[in-house]
Amino acid sequence: MSESIAPAQSLQMDCQRAFATGATFTATANGKNSQGKGIWVASGRNLLVENIEFSGARVSSHNGAGIRAQGQNWTVRNCYFHDNEEGILESNVAGSNILIEYTEFARNGYSNGQTHNLYIGNTGPLGTLIFRFNYSHDSVVGHLLKTRAGVNYIRFLSQKCN
Repeated sequence: MSESIAPAQSLQMDCQRAFATGATFTATANGKNSQGKGIWVASGRNLLVENIEFSGARVSSHNGAGIRAQGQNWTVRNCYFHDNEEGILESNVAGSNILIEYTEFARNGYSNGQTHNLYIGNTGPLGTLIFRFNYSHDSVVGHLLKTRAGVNYIRFLSQKCN
């Protein structure tokens, strides 16, 4: 069962949690965006996003993200990002610790070559990205995963077998 939730919402509180239990919720942009950046712009700390599908993010600068992560320390778990200009775009938050797991990224990007399935910015030397048990495939143009995090752990990626 899939439910729609309102696109173009900003998440700006500390300890924010967005999740769906027993169903996958779908956040479809339908031509709308938050702050000219994407479907959700998350600026708080300690964000947890679970069981949500993000699709259709488009903005005038051609880097519309399913989630534009501007906060520190966040987790994305069991989500699906597809057909956005960027799946996740992280905004160079120093010292941030990022965990992305059990998530699929597909067909994200814009044809200019400067967008990706997901892009993790510069977290500084103390920031970390843990990217595990994910499936990133078929980006429009650009990288399946582009990261500038200080420390990267990329583990147990799924791949399609022919």
